Amino acid sequence: MTHDADHSCAIAHLPLPTVVLDARSGRVVAYNADTAGLFKTEPTGFEIDKFLTSPPTEMAVFLEAVIHFGRYIDTTLTFISADDKPLRLQIHGAHVGNDQVILSFLDLDAQDRRKHLADQDTHQRAGLMQWQTIYG
Repeated sequence: MTHDADHSCAIAHLPLPTVVLDARSGRVVAYNADTAGLFKTEPTGFEIDKFLTSPPTEMAVFLEAVIHFGRYIDTTLTFISADDKPLRLQIHGAHVGNDQVILSFLDLDAQDRRKHLADQDTHQRAGLMQWQTIYG
């Protein structure tokens, strides 16, 4: 899963796809299993720019903000998976020292699908309750 044992235990059970990134080189040094699923590849050792479709300067500005403020969130950076599918992500960055940052990715399309399914379920339950009230 990762070459960096210190970070692998820390991020293995996080609920979002997460990487530890060397901010100077842009290389992924650790990641959790959800990250491999999101990007459709094992990302260790790759530069994050391999998946970035935004200009690299925008990622550099984001990483500088993470390091400067300690943490930062962005929804404007665009990424692509290894199978060339666009990813709509919200990125949460946290500076963990030694020029390393933790990046967690919220898949906004998956979140929209979950919300749609939850709305459908709520609608069906309301209809069932109404039916039970009328015919029960």
